[in-house]
This record gives sequence, C-alpha cells and structure tokens, in this order.
Amino acid sequence: MRFFAGLNGLGLAERGSEFAQLLERFGLADKKNVEVRRLSQGMKQKTSVVCALARRTPIVFLDEPTLGLDVETSLELRDTLRSYSREEGRTVVVSSHDMDVVQQVCSRVIIMSNGRVVTDDSVAHLIDLFRTRTCTVKLGAQAGEGQQQSPQQQPPQAATSPAGGGPVEIPPELAAVLSEEFAPAEVSGSTVKVTLADSRSIYRLMDLLKAEQLPIEEIDYGAPDLEQVFLEIVRRAAAGANEGASGEATRP
Repeated sequence: MRFFAGLNGLGLAERGSEFAQLLERFGLADKKNVEVRRLSQGMKQKTSVVCALARRTPIVFLDEPTLGLDVETSLELRDTLRSYSREEGRTVVVSSHDMDVVQQVCSRVIIMSNGRVVTDDSVAHLIDLFRTRTCTVKLGAQAGEGQQQSPQQQPPQAATSPAGGGPVEIPPELAAVLSEEFAPAEVSGSTVKVTLADSRSIYRLMDLLKAEQLPIEEIDYGAPDLEQVFLEIVRRAAAGANEGASGEATRP
C-alpha cells in the first residue's frame, strides 16, 4: 500500500491512519504483515483493490474485481465498493462481464459491442426501459387432494392432479387458448408465463384459470435484470449493424 500510495507522493506519515481504515474496511487488518503470495485468492483480490484505492485518485479503474472469487467474498467486495464510493465521493469505474456485479455496484453503465458504445445510461433507467408486463402463474394441488371423494363431490370438469399427486397440470385445450390470447405464452406442466398487453389482461387470465377451476399457488410479475438488458441491447445493436451492412452492399 505504501508503495502504490508513494507513486502519487503520499507517505505513511500523511496517510497512515487512512491505510489502517482501508485494511479494516476490506477485512485485511489482521493480514497486514502477511506476504501477498501467502494470501488466498480472495484476499489477493481485495489487496489489489486496496492498493488502487490507496493512491487517492479521484477516479479508480477496476478490471474484473470479483473474478475468481467465491460467492461470499464476491458479495462482500461488492458491498464494500458500493459503500466506499458513496461515502468517499470517489468515482469507481468497473470493467466486467458479470452483469450482476455491474448492477449491484454501479449506478451508470456503458455497454460496448464490436468496439463501439451502444448504450450509456443509468442502470435503473435501462431496467425500467426493458421492463415488460410478464406474469408467471404456478398451479397447486386440488383442494382436499388425498381425501376420498365420490364422483358427485368432484367439481364438474375440474382439472385433476397427475398420478401420484402434485400440482395440477394445465389442460391442452386451455394451453392453446392461452397461447392464442397471450402470445407469446409459455405453458409447461403446471406453469404458464404470459405477456400482458395492458393492466386489464390479468383479469382475463384469471377468468380463464377460474373457469377450469385451477388452483393458483403463486403469481409472479417478472422484471428484467441487467444481464437480460445487456443481451437485448447487444442483439439490437448487431441487428442494426447487419441492416446497415446490407444496405451498403445493395447500394448501386
């Protein structure tokens, strides 16, 4: 730390207490006298970050800071970087292929494809732009399953659970209706995922399930994560580039 800070003219006398705080913040205080080569991979990664921060530059560049870390250490490092940037008021630029890291650490994202910038926006705005009205419904078992019931007690035309119990499966006829009314719709066993055209579509979906007397166990309204947003942006950028190349090729 002293070496890297010294590159910017910062000595131990001026920054000694700050070095101690950095080591404490990143969980390295008890390792301050241990040779780096004897540290674990996670500790080495943290040490690299601490050495970069010790230089007190207004902007810090970190390349894949969580690469090769276990889940616990990766989450810990993300939280520490986020809080450090906020509390110290310093800009941290993270280069990463892990969109989970970018989403959790960064407030702004720049996406590049084929050497050019295709997006420069806030993480929150990008996710909101690509938010879709998706709804996933999971069915449960029929009420009273496992109890002996006479045919007269069974609800008329009610869907039944498969042999051996478990969630009710969506009838093929209903699956066809859902695929037609909520295209694209994904129906698999006891789960259906649909895209809602507007806020009223959910009532139509519930009416269709109710008509078949299907027991609903869970309803989930999906929201995209940054990885899905990244893939869609890159896909659109590639499609636009291909269209442009095609136009150039056909130009007389």
